[in-house]
Amino acid sequence: MKRSRWILATVGLVLSAAAVFVLLKQVSARDLWLNLRRADPGWLLAACLLTTVVYWIRAWRWGEILSPVARVPGGRLFATTMVGFLAINTLPARLGELVRAYALARSERIKTGTVLGSVVIERIFDLAALIGFWALSLLFAPYPPWFRWSGYLTIALSVTVTAGLWLLHASHHVPSSFGSRLKRLLPARLKAPVQRPVASFAEGLRVLGKPSTVAYAGLLTLVMWIVTGAIFLWSVFP
Repeated sequence: MKRSRWILATVGLVLSAAAVFVLLKQVSARDLWLNLRRADPGWLLAACLLTTVVYWIRAWRWGEILSPVARVPGGRLFATTMVGFLAINTLPARLGELVRAYALARSERIKTGTVLGSVVIERIFDLAALIGFWALSLLFAPYPPWFRWSGYLTIALSVTVTAGLWLLHASHHVPSSFGSRLKRLLPARLKAPVQRPVASFAEGLRVLGKPSTVAYAGLLTLVMWIVTGAIFLWSVFP
């Protein structure tokens, strides 16, 4: 096994042990056992299988987002995704996103900044899906004004961030774009310290210049969230 694979396996084992420790600290082992005994084995198995499918689709989408930069084997993407989301559920402030970006970067010899760029694009897709579900829910439930305004603010934030990412992508990959002209206006003393990391991050945004790949990743996002919704509904209304 290559050294990078050993690193990924070690990170996974350490995070697994940390996750079990955190779980046992927060949950009564006796209550957990009683709830498992009450659970329907068929529904529990179906939920576990569908959850695995969701993570596989997520890894598949991640590979599509990274495809303009590098083609990563699906098995490696899936393993790194599982390690990352284990870290997300264990560490605060979604630091697991950094863990999976670092793990894939080391495994595939891609710059960490580039992988982080692809992770940010993933979050944009997820936000778009959540906004879509939020908009649909307004048709069926009388939510309070604060809930509506939270959605409007999320939409505004998402549009602003997406526009900023597009400008960053355009400034590095679209000749004579507005972003390129804007970048030339920045003083050299401001550009020099961040030029290399920003360029690395912008590499992870190359998918923004591939409309067909964006559409395909959007379709995978829709399927992924529909399956996630089905799991939630089955857990609430078995």
